[in-house]
Amino acid sequence: MGDLKLQVKSSFRTEMFAAGLYSALADQCRRENPELGARLKKISGEEQMHGKLFRQYYFNAYKDEPGSEKLWIIIGKSAGRLIRFIPLRKKLKSLSDKEAAAVLKIEAKLKCDDDPSYQKILKRILPDEVSHAAMFGEIFN
Repeated sequence: MGDLKLQVKSSFRTEMFAAGLYSALADQCRRENPELGARLKKISGEEQMHGKLFRQYYFNAYKDEPGSEKLWIIIGKSAGRLIRFIPLRKKLKSLSDKEAAAVLKIEAKLKCDDDPSYQKILKRILPDEVSHAAMFGEIFN
């Protein structure tokens, strides 16, 4: 069970970081490409919701908090601001690749015999992650 505890804590932090990162990117894009800015803002909200699901699971299972939601979002926003000079195409390609890797990881975890509540979260977030992974191709192809 310790391994699952670490996975959930890591997933919480990753999702909150991503929420902040996508939010910063949305702010950067909204003037030049309002449609893309809105899409990135939506993804930010989905990532934050995923983090909240992991946070709730962690609290229910371990009676503890996995970390600070605000802190990880701030760290993600800061990272997004730090990479603002990297071309948008390159940033979105990298994010798309990371989302695709997350999809593969989730699909592999769904084949394991983990806690049914944890599996339910993974099944809930998988379609969002698939959509996030497809973003680059939809925008640039």
